[in-house]
Amino acid sequence: MGKERIILGKDAIYSTDAETGITNNVVVVGSSGSGKTVSVIIPKLLETTESSILCSVSKRRVVDQYALVFKKRGYNVLDLNFAEPEKSTICYDPIQFLTSTEDVAYLSSALIMSDGRKANSKADPYWDSTSENLLNAIICMTLATEEHATMDDVLRNIDKLRIKSGGSHIETTLDDIFEVICENDPYGFCAVNWMVFSTLDSTKTASCILSSLQTMMASIFTTGLRKQIAKKPCIDIESIGKEKTALFITCSAMNPALNTFVNIFYAQVFKTLFETAQKMPDYKLPVRVSMLYDDFAVGGTVKDFDQYSSIIREANMDYCILIQSETQLIERYGDFGAKTILNNTDTYVFLGCNDYDTARAVSLRADVPVETVLSMPIGKEIIFRRGSKPVFTQRYDTYEDERYIAIANTAKVMKRWR
Repeated sequence: MGKERIILGKDAIYSTDAETGITNNVVVVGSSGSGKTVSVIIPKLLETTESSILCSVSKRRVVDQYALVFKKRGYNVLDLNFAEPEKSTICYDPIQFLTSTEDVAYLSSALIMSDGRKANSKADPYWDSTSENLLNAIICMTLATEEHATMDDVLRNIDKLRIKSGGSHIETTLDDIFEVICENDPYGFCAVNWMVFSTLDSTKTASCILSSLQTMMASIFTTGLRKQIAKKPCIDIESIGKEKTALFITCSAMNPALNTFVNIFYAQVFKTLFETAQKMPDYKLPVRVSMLYDDFAVGGTVKDFDQYSSIIREANMDYCILIQSETQLIERYGDFGAKTILNNTDTYVFLGCNDYDTARAVSLRADVPVETVLSMPIGKEIIFRRGSKPVFTQRYDTYEDERYIAIANTAKVMKRWR
């Protein structure tokens, strides 16, 4: 098959060939209803024939239409459905990817800091830090006491933890287990983190920290999600970079709490794939991995995404993220983080929005008045590519693409016969 292409607009089709010196990272900015998904994401799916692809969606129509397409292309097709966990073919159990105490700390931090508002909060970081210590300890304790530990086991231990009394140190329902662990390895990661929590001088403080942790875990790990982890086979992330894989990730537009776990999964994907690439002779994944992320800034914060955006290319990975405005990105990643992401994205597609700050930034890049940007007709777009002048064009007409028409017609026939 020929080289894959990036379709960004009418007569705006580019090669993914790395020899061009341009990264394949794309940011698409446009208000809701501007056509981000149909004019950028769908063409990307139509063009992908050799790369692995991770596609985050909130509407099952995309999965229903394209899962079979990728199977016919010889892909390993995986369905990770967070909206309806019972319909998934696989699960994501973060515990299965822990190989060091650094991994445990990374997961705990990702869970505790998953609320994007915390990144820019002026609240005392002590509470989050101590919550991370407690979660670190419980994860390590679970790994030490369960032969085949899962995230569900960790959650059950969190559920079991109760504060019994206070004094020179607090007493809890898990003291007997931690006492053995601390005696065997008093300066180990588990013992040190447990001591931070268990030596708190206030029962009220300990209870608040525990309550906060339990509340957060309950909001992230729904009953359906816990059942998914307990019953479904766990995804092999490394294989995505080694064999052609199409992973569809379904989140819920009606249940924002699920976004937290989805974003932790994405953070794990970046971390695991980058580490996998580092083990390769040329430090690149054998199969390119493209990530398509719809409503990127709405769903929360993907831990360390701004940092990974600067090194993702060397691992043979790329991303296409859809946002409604640059303001959303700043809200989630802070001003520096948002600028880092944008600076490491060589292609920027603007489909129109009502956000003045975004319009002003686009007007400066395009050298046109802000009013022109704000009043840009629906269907028009501006494409910025590093090293090139801005391209003023129209959205790609996906509905006229023969491949799209064939896939849509097939989907209609299959739906009729169900």
